[in-house]
Amino acid sequence: MRADADITTWEKELDLIVLPSKLQAILRVLRDLGWEIGNTGFFDPSRRHLLLWSDDRFLRIDLYSKIVSSGLEYINADRYLAGATLQGDVYVPHAGNWLLHVVVNTILEKRRLREDYFPRIASVLQNRDAVRQAMVEARRLGLGYLFEGDPELGFLFDETQIAGLKVDVRKALLKARTANKVRFVWRWTMQTIGKKLALRPGFSIAVIGPDGAGKTTFLSTLEAVLNGNGIETRTVYFGPWERPCLPSTKWLRSLGADPLDIGENSPARRTAAKLLKAHLRRILYYANFLPEMWARYFARVWPAVLERHIVLLDRHAVDLETGYYNQPIQNCGWLRLLLARLSPRPRMLILLDNDAEVIWNRKKEFPLALIESALRRYREVAQAYGMIVIKTERPPEQLVGDLMNRHWRNFVRMRRDGLPFLRMR
Repeated sequence: MRADADITTWEKELDLIVLPSKLQAILRVLRDLGWEIGNTGFFDPSRRHLLLWSDDRFLRIDLYSKIVSSGLEYINADRYLAGATLQGDVYVPHAGNWLLHVVVNTILEKRRLREDYFPRIASVLQNRDAVRQAMVEARRLGLGYLFEGDPELGFLFDETQIAGLKVDVRKALLKARTANKVRFVWRWTMQTIGKKLALRPGFSIAVIGPDGAGKTTFLSTLEAVLNGNGIETRTVYFGPWERPCLPSTKWLRSLGADPLDIGENSPARRTAAKLLKAHLRRILYYANFLPEMWARYFARVWPAVLERHIVLLDRHAVDLETGYYNQPIQNCGWLRLLLARLSPRPRMLILLDNDAEVIWNRKKEFPLALIESALRRYREVAQAYGMIVIKTERPPEQLVGDLMNRHWRNFVRMRRDGLPFLRMR
């Protein structure tokens, strides 16, 4: 759609225009070859988006059954492919159709055309047949003035002129094609209502483990890999101990409320009044736990999920089952289990594991024996929740690479647009 057949920059992304009658057959072939559908056409019926993880990166194919920019169609596949020529194994559209596409797409979706397009544009403008074809199609859409006023199309490289043309071109396309009005309404509905209903979702991944297991480095590496592949991410601390969201949580922290056992030698046992206050603070901590976790989710996670981001959670409510800052907890086991299960659940849970001695040497904040006991509890919780367990004995780049190699399809499927019960198919 955008270049000659011999262009060698098709390393990560490829745009293809296909006849509507051939679309489903092409999708079946690509899926048989291992590609995963990311966008199903639920938001944009004329576009399908597919991804394949290869050599530590996502490859991408966009299939278009119509030429559409900003939700507005200006050439259908039949007209666009008319006069296409075979170059190698690829059919390349008529230069005139390509020229019209570049002009309209630039005006509707870009601030200006990149300078490296200038030689290609200049070459096509020397082709009288291409210019005539582009003008015929442009006049049919009420856009003939784009070619008549500036024969060299210099406005494509001028941000001010592009900005001034956007409104008029949108109006012309809405007037030229009745279907564009329907498309415009559908696009607006999906962008405003569909997103709020999570019909184009992101998802969250929680990473847990004792201090020193490598959570910070792992999360930053995973974030860099995803961002480098065009998937926006956000990292949020989601542990139950720090960075409170609710005023009630901040107040309880000021009172020293926590879920720890009241030991035999605890100062709280010096008087009956102090013991009663200690029990009351613990009860209030548990009563406040779920409101705090859900408040964090709706304030810090859910808005990013609606924007189709992958939210990386540093810790999770399941830490309550393993202990308090690695300290074991015996009281209210059933309640802690219930609170963890009723907290917002990420789509993927990862435990970073390693030998206790290695973790202790990395961060000697807790005694070795305490780390060993914490690891046992973390492993039990990981088994109960079916977590992905990663032993952090190799560089983080290798760990993240292995995670993506094994689970990239789930990453794509969990961000797939459409109704929730259809996303994983």
